[in-house]
Amino acid sequence: MYEHIRAKLARDLAAAQALAQQAVANRDQLAASLAQQQAALPALQNAVTAAQTTLNARNADVTSAQTAVANKTSAVQSAQTALNQAQQAAEDHQALEPPFHLPGTPGPNPEWLAWNAEQQLLDRAIDTAQSQLSSAQQALTQAQQSLNAAVAAANQAAIDLQHARDQVTAATASIATTQQQLSAAQTAVASTQQAVDAVFARIAVLDARQSVLQAQPLDRTAVESLADTELADALAAWQDRHDLLGRRLAAIDGRAALLGIHDSTVDDLARLRAQVAGWPDIGRWAALGTLASTLDGIIAANAAERSRPAADRNDDLAGFRDMLAAQLAALQAVASLATADRDNASTALQQAADALAQHQAAGP
Repeated sequence: MYEHIRAKLARDLAAAQALAQQAVANRDQLAASLAQQQAALPALQNAVTAAQTTLNARNADVTSAQTAVANKTSAVQSAQTALNQAQQAAEDHQALEPPFHLPGTPGPNPEWLAWNAEQQLLDRAIDTAQSQLSSAQQALTQAQQSLNAAVAAANQAAIDLQHARDQVTAATASIATTQQQLSAAQTAVASTQQAVDAVFARIAVLDARQSVLQAQPLDRTAVESLADTELADALAAWQDRHDLLGRRLAAIDGRAALLGIHDSTVDDLARLRAQVAGWPDIGRWAALGTLASTLDGIIAANAAERSRPAADRNDDLAGFRDMLAAQLAALQAVASLATADRDNASTALQQAADALAQHQAAGP
């Protein structure tokens, strides 16, 4: 009993269960993906912490290297001052050199000998100061190199930190997206399960009706009530079908009216196409030739569809609109060029007229 209805319900149930199973599989896949993403996030966050620690250490190295450079710079300045002082002392002492020989005395002048001994000490002091300055300059160079290396390491650490942060940001955004997808999937699971339950409910109703009709003995009251119920269901179904057909007819009528307006527009375009063919400048402006070809295509496509019923027509109204919009822009560009040519020609004509008038005025 009710075999044709049961066959349809069986098909509906199979389809609903297939959708429900697909929704469950999709939900489970998203849940697994979300779990993996959430499990990977702490490691990425730890990488940010480690990168921050590394950057702090590299910045500390930079600070230490800057201090070392400052100290070495001060040492160079001190060494340079010491060298300057030693050189000045030697120069001052040089100016005090006494005579090497005294008149009437044999051998070197004792004062010169004392002066010379002091001069040698001053020369050795200059050598020592020069050596200390060279050592200080070399130490400053090494400190500057260390500072450059520390700055480069700090810059790289900053890059690494930003990269780690970007990964956390991307992972967080991905988790949020997956959570939204999972929420939608859970809603889909509930919706598809409701569809399955609805089919089972319809089967249960059918089983209950069959039990009433197959009961022994028959319950007249129950059978009459069932008949009334089935009649009400049939009337409701007929009303739904009637309403659906009404909406479909209204849609067809609306489409027919829209296509009628479209056909009228194409007729106007056909008249425009005939005018374009007679324009003397159609060969001068390439855009006019393109316009003519486009209009030919639209007119031909409309002619192929116009004889068909409105419900069966496949006019590409959106495509035609886009094509005409593009051609309108091209025509506007041509109009601008033609206007410029007209203005140039008018200017040239006026200049020629002015020249002629001047020539005639200068004649005998």
